[in-house]
Amino acid sequence: MNSFLFLDSILFIASIYFLQRIISKRRSLPPGPRGLPLIGNVFDMPSDRPWLTFAKWADIYGDVCSLSMFGQSFIVLNSHRAAYALLDKRSVIYSERPKMVMAGELMGWNEIIGLASYGETFRSHRKLLHSVLGSKSAIRTFYPMEEQEAVNLMKRLLDSPEKLHSHISQDVAALVLRITYGYEVKSDNDEMVDARQFLVDIIPMLRHIPEWLPGAGFQSKAKQWAQDLRNMINVPFDMVKKNIANGEAQESFVSNLLLQDDTGRVQEHDLKWAAGAIYAAGADTTVAVLDTFFLLMMLYPEVQKKAQAELDSVLGGDRLPSFDDQEDLPYINALCKELVRFHPVAPIGIPHGTLEDDVFEGNFIPKGSVVFANIWAMTHDPEVYKDPMTFNPERFLGPDPEQDPREISFGFGRRICPGKLERRLLAQATMYIVCSMALASFDISKVKGDEPVFNPTHGSVSHPAPFKCNITPRSIRAVELIARHDF
Repeated sequence: MNSFLFLDSILFIASIYFLQRIISKRRSLPPGPRGLPLIGNVFDMPSDRPWLTFAKWADIYGDVCSLSMFGQSFIVLNSHRAAYALLDKRSVIYSERPKMVMAGELMGWNEIIGLASYGETFRSHRKLLHSVLGSKSAIRTFYPMEEQEAVNLMKRLLDSPEKLHSHISQDVAALVLRITYGYEVKSDNDEMVDARQFLVDIIPMLRHIPEWLPGAGFQSKAKQWAQDLRNMINVPFDMVKKNIANGEAQESFVSNLLLQDDTGRVQEHDLKWAAGAIYAAGADTTVAVLDTFFLLMMLYPEVQKKAQAELDSVLGGDRLPSFDDQEDLPYINALCKELVRFHPVAPIGIPHGTLEDDVFEGNFIPKGSVVFANIWAMTHDPEVYKDPMTFNPERFLGPDPEQDPREISFGFGRRICPGKLERRLLAQATMYIVCSMALASFDISKVKGDEPVFNPTHGSVSHPAPFKCNITPRSIRAVELIARHDF
């Protein structure tokens, strides 16, 4: 009896395998590593820094490749050409997000625009974000906040430079809270900053917990995380409403929309979660960029010196830089572009999902596919960027600059969250003011006996691995300029 069962099992597996082969011949997926029967490419899917493996596959299989696991198709786009053709030009097909049971249904992240299914809720959130943050003139209203928080960071670095990463995290959280809710952080242990800390602890953990993990203990923990998320969304929003009622509201994304809503058309639920998208997602990406900046200034001291020389020529050593100086600092602006190119903090972004079957250059892409845009591969394409593994701001200067990486690094199509323009403008403003103030005020150098390397972590947001550096004032005058700023 057991022999017959075994034979039946073998025949069943073989029939499934040959059926898969027949179907694949009829509807050929993009090329990719050869998988095993039934389980597909389970052993090929990279678990660490997948953007590097995907980029290598491009050399073998082309700029569009695929793999599958247990019948689920994954499509990898390794070139700007392919990403633009599919995610932008055919965005009606590629605007979905793959279903994320744990992060979405169990924890409530499907309310955040970055993970929300494409539909009315997504469009409403995007419209709200664009209405306040969707133009250069709108972003300029937040410049004083940006400058104040940048000076606060310089003061913290004067007092305790060894706490660089902690200071960056504190400063960015304070800035995001002010822009989003008009809340001013009062201390290093501010309750609003602490309320967001659970994200820092949980998000990396989610990458290592399988969706199918059983047990009431896990379900209970997921409920607690969901409650923490709701608190993070509700508490600052309710604070703004209370301040408006008391006539004490400060300018912010939330207060501006609530005060301008004479018709009652703004749905509080949508506004609350749109604000939460800035609060939850904006801070981590900015921290990663600024961590990368300080590390690269150690690794490329010649870049640091050129940037400081430009700042000295414009400022004369008499003041700190401001947004009014930005047009006169082309090297600093190029440095910020190169930061985005050299290490895009979301190397493969958040995956897209296909809403229907598609065919691209003769290859079949089935409905329900998970689609990755390998942004890292695009910003390191030697056909576009000369010597792409070298940090070189000068590639963006002169009469024939290389392609602006910001057109790639902030995503594609309708799924750009919380909007390409909004993210670009906010991110550019923060990068510019922090990098220019830091370079005008400090020398950033290696710790004696320590040889740092650029070793980014794996994750939806990729940070440099922890590092040490010396941060010393460039002069007594630099110390005085920082100390005398009191907003």
